[in-house]
Amino acid sequence: MRATKSAGGTLPDRHHRCEPVRVASGFGWYVFLPLDLYILFDGMEAKWSFDEEQWFALDSICYPDAQSYPPFLVMTEDHGILQIWTGLVVKTEPDWSVLVRAPANYFQPTGYQMLEGVIETDHWTGPLFANLRLLRTGSRIFFPANRPFAQIQPVPREVHNDRFLNTFQMKPPAELDWDAFNKTERARSRPNTRLRRGEGRATIRSRRRRGHRHSGVASTGFAAAARTFVAFAGLFSSALLIAFQLFGWATMVFRVVRFAAASAGGRSRRSTSSASANLPSSPSTRARFWRTRASAAGVAAAALSVFSASARRFESA
Repeated sequence: MRATKSAGGTLPDRHHRCEPVRVASGFGWYVFLPLDLYILFDGMEAKWSFDEEQWFALDSICYPDAQSYPPFLVMTEDHGILQIWTGLVVKTEPDWSVLVRAPANYFQPTGYQMLEGVIETDHWTGPLFANLRLLRTGSRIFFPANRPFAQIQPVPREVHNDRFLNTFQMKPPAELDWDAFNKTERARSRPNTRLRRGEGRATIRSRRRRGHRHSGVASTGFAAAARTFVAFAGLFSSALLIAFQLFGWATMVFRVVRFAAASAGGRSRRSTSSASANLPSSPSTRARFWRTRASAAGVAAAALSVFSASARRFESA
């Protein structure tokens, strides 16, 4: 299966938002073992089991009913090196190889170490196996079938041959683009000086370079309409909030709420007669009347401010 950019859900949230970590984690494909496996190594010899109840000596083990195929488990001639065949055979296009390694940024067990290898699978067609150095002695090493066992990554042959790797050069510091370097360092050292700095700009630029853009006219039009609506909503709510502060409506909201709650329980005769005449009858009632009208606009301004904040979060997401 395709490798996940969250490393199987094991990455913390901060690292999951880091684009270099995401790209490295999702580069390639996961390889799983077909069954659960237990290995017990005492430093000299090894045993294996499927269920931890019956243990067998480990020398060269084949899959069930597959004796004519390459062995599943083999203890090599090198001390403590176990070779496991995944049951897969890999074939790639010409001039492409496969890097076999442990899952990138995945939680690694402490009982063994996987030795990485590059297989030229464009002309070599054979079993996809991995070599492990057993590190734990005296206790079992568990290989679950539901957890990625290895990760294979496609590699062009031209980038791992000696002719390409031996042509590197070490340049003096004078040839470094110091302006770009200083710009990067300033951006890294002052991350919180701007109130709204546009989080994830580097991630957005890198995804655009790789072609991760919204496809289709409908999605583009919807995004443009959403941005326009959010801009108008933010401008209108900001104007209402300014009026909200200028006219002192911020101090009236809780009074209006208490007044409405008291009025719901029962009205006085004066308020009832005022309501029947549709006019305030006394100065105190008139004050409550105008405060109610003012607070209605204040409540609307507060609701619009909450809506605009939600819209800004939607736009940033």
